[in-house]
Amino acid sequence: MICPSCGNQLEDGLKFCPHCGEKIDPIEAMIKESEPTRSVETPKEDEPVPAPAQPAEKDSSGNKKRIAIAVGIIAAVIIALFAGRAILNKMHEKTYKEANKAYATQKYEEALKGYNKLGDYEDAKSRAKTCQQWIDYKAAIKLMDKGSYEEALKAFKSLRGFQDSDTQITHCENMIEYEKAEKLFEEEKWAEARDIYNKLPISEDEGLKDAAEHLKYCNNIIAYNEGAQLLKDKKLYEAYTKLSPLGDFKDAKALADSCVQAFPATGETYRNEKYPSKAVQLKIVPPSNGGANYLKFYTGSDLVSCVAIANGSTATVSLPVGTYTIKDAYSTGPWFGETEMFGDKGTYIKLTNGSSDTFTLQANMIYTLTLRSSTATTGDSVGSKSENRSSF
Repeated sequence: MICPSCGNQLEDGLKFCPHCGEKIDPIEAMIKESEPTRSVETPKEDEPVPAPAQPAEKDSSGNKKRIAIAVGIIAAVIIALFAGRAILNKMHEKTYKEANKAYATQKYEEALKGYNKLGDYEDAKSRAKTCQQWIDYKAAIKLMDKGSYEEALKAFKSLRGFQDSDTQITHCENMIEYEKAEKLFEEEKWAEARDIYNKLPISEDEGLKDAAEHLKYCNNIIAYNEGAQLLKDKKLYEAYTKLSPLGDFKDAKALADSCVQAFPATGETYRNEKYPSKAVQLKIVPPSNGGANYLKFYTGSDLVSCVAIANGSTATVSLPVGTYTIKDAYSTGPWFGETEMFGDKGTYIKLTNGSSDTFTLQANMIYTLTLRSSTATTGDSVGSKSENRSSF
């Protein structure tokens, strides 16, 4: 290798000339080495010695050549880049069209593969996301259709806002609760099953096929069991209110009918043994069409006498002398015994004597009390106040 600057022979691989100190350009060194060398002849004795050659200016043609080569290479690279880009765009355009065609025919897996190859080309990323959503949505529908509601619910929740995923989320939640209720129904856990059925949109969700019927059965069997127990406990009116609405469910009608008792025969049905005297006679005249009447006579807090009067009848009772609070229960409905009387269907009142709530009965007197009339036999006004059945 020859130094392009001083022309000295150098070892290959040197970066600087050890003679002149110039940096070695390997290309220039190779060019220099390829140039023919001039032989130096010793002049003959009779020939004049040529004058020393003047230093020649350094030839710049090598640099120009190297620059031209570099420019050519760069130009070629640029041309290749543009050509490659054009080819790549053409390929992307073809892939994009094929992916769009697959998308239009709902071949979402195929379309997704195409869009994923395109990177940032056009709206490929957005379309790829939509394809993936469609793939996930269809998979969630399949899970739901085969009854895997927990898995389907999880899948639809990841798709919130896409298509009708929000509606499907609600449906999956309903079906999960419905399956719980059905299991409880099979186990005859009526109250627990009923509580779940009551929360479900039975009339709106077609998937809850047996929910309405099973809810009705739960309500009926719960009422039936409660009514049967109340009947057993001799709470006739309460049992009746549970059983009578059930109609032909099991033997509910027969049990409800057994709650209704025959109204007592007209006359006194109870006398407190502490008050045996019969010094005063009291005739009681109810309205002719006022239904059956059941009266109680109190002295202070002591119940002295109970009197039953059938519809259309009158009754006479002999009482001790004293001051009485008189209460009247009446109804045209069924009778449930002297404890529950007419139930909540009856009317319960306390009779009033003018401004007083009491009536004084004197010895050896005969009184007539006309119920729900404007005057008593003494001429005093007879009125009434409402009374609760629980305090009658």
